Amino acid sequence: MHSRLSFALLGLFLALGLHAQRGPGGFGPMGQAYGRLMDANRKPVPFASVSILQGDSVVGGALVQENGDFSINKLPLGPLKLRAVAMGYATLDTTFTLTRDQPVRDLGNLRIAADAVVLQAAEVTKERATQVLQVDRRVYNVDKDISAAGGDATDVMKRIPGLSVDVEGNVEMRGKSPRVFVDGRPTTMTLDQIPAADIERVEVITNPSVIFDADATGGIVNVVLKKSLRPGFSGQVQAGIGNNQRYNANGNFHLRQGRSSFNLGLGFGHGASPGWGYSRRTDLADGLPTGYFDQDNTQVNNHLRQNVRLGWDYNLSVRNTISLMQSASRGNRGGTEDQVFTGRDAAHNITGSGTQRNTSDGTNTNFTTRAGFKRTTLKPGKEWNTDLTVNIGERNSPATTEQYNQGGDLLQGHSVQHRDSKVNEQEWTWQFDVTDAYADNRKLEWGFKVDYEQQRSSMDVTYGNDTLTGLVRDTALSNAYLINTLVNAAYVNWSTRLNARWSMQAGLRLEQNRMVADRTDMDQSFSYNYPDGLDDLGRILFPGVYLSRRWEAPEGELQRELQ
Repeated sequence: MHSRLSFALLGLFLALGLHAQRGPGGFGPMGQAYGRLMDANRKPVPFASVSILQGDSVVGGALVQENGDFSINKLPLGPLKLRAVAMGYATLDTTFTLTRDQPVRDLGNLRIAADAVVLQAAEVTKERATQVLQVDRRVYNVDKDISAAGGDATDVMKRIPGLSVDVEGNVEMRGKSPRVFVDGRPTTMTLDQIPAADIERVEVITNPSVIFDADATGGIVNVVLKKSLRPGFSGQVQAGIGNNQRYNANGNFHLRQGRSSFNLGLGFGHGASPGWGYSRRTDLADGLPTGYFDQDNTQVNNHLRQNVRLGWDYNLSVRNTISLMQSASRGNRGGTEDQVFTGRDAAHNITGSGTQRNTSDGTNTNFTTRAGFKRTTLKPGKEWNTDLTVNIGERNSPATTEQYNQGGDLLQGHSVQHRDSKVNEQEWTWQFDVTDAYADNRKLEWGFKVDYEQQRSSMDVTYGNDTLTGLVRDTALSNAYLINTLVNAAYVNWSTRLNARWSMQAGLRLEQNRMVADRTDMDQSFSYNYPDGLDDLGRILFPGVYLSRRWEAPEGELQRELQ
């Protein structure tokens, strides 16, 4: 309500400001017009802005009262136009004439129609909430949460209800691992490589519709990055420092001139995550203790991120836009964990003790390139867009485990194990999407997608007594793979709001999958292809029907989805 009143006051201010600049024609006999503004249900529309125009000049204005009444004095005589503007309603224009014989006009009950794009109008009636419920997702507006400033995407995820983040930065949703998208497209980046300052909102999709890949059964977390189209130059720089060696700096800059728009994002951050824990175990036989095992853990994990993102949009015309985006990021994550253990017998005599030390030092480098084209139409809500996204990533994760006795010497036997994990991947994704919105909150979506991914991975495990005398390769744990995957998909989805509380969406997705996995170190191969003949046609069909019910709550909304 406050935002609607502010909008109306602004309209009245502009109207009165222009009214003060009337020409000589405004100094003749003055008239008056009054009436009542109502909606289609015969209810008043309070705080609407009513302006009176003579030609192209505003000569008077007023705010509609809570009962719908309005009255405007000191109007010039002659033909005039009344214009009523209210958020959520279409603009109302009506003409009338004031004369010397009839300087006062009762305009009666004026009916103003609701805007056809109800949702679009509702979005600007008040400031966006931190969380918004939609038919198929929960939207978390990061720019409204100042507590997330200065961190990365993992810090943002920790504040979203229903999501949990472990010490390695992995996200879980209802006990499963969701797929992470950036701007609705697959990515090879990890969450700790995305600064929170670059994020506009996060969309949590617990039950993905047929628009998304069929393998997204664990849900989807879509990270939408900031992209400003405001004219001129604007920017934002943030820097922070905290305990545990936490420091970061991020900058976002936007420039729009003529038909071109540029977006630049830069950032880096560092932090340490200390932790500790313990476990106490008692071994029992027939209810009596036979032994004890105690373990105390201390660990420190360090992480560093660096990223840059550059985007360019060019308007070929008012309805056709091409866009290019290039991003690069690099992250380092490593640390040390000491596990001090002690074993005792039933009489509490020490049977063994020592320390196991785990060290790791991983790097993750990613490059993302995207080229797209978007076309809008005269019909609001109808558009189509296509884009090609290329992700190239490389991950190196060396780790070492060492076991020491109580005196600090390496244990006899295989006391040292070294693991060197490497992953190189490329992913090419082409997508074509069409959206057609109708009145009464109905929407039809359909499109195509082609996704090709190649992943080359290796795990090299060695062991020995110490790192100085040389380690022996463990052939049982070492491996190397080359995996190629191709997915062709098409979908159609229909969504509608049944009434004020119930919403529904239904659709069908078709996916053709082909995967070839070669174990390059042992000359082994495995593959599948669906469909492979008429008997497998059922495996490519993925229908989906969703019902959503909302309840008003004192501090927001509750939503229940049925699949």
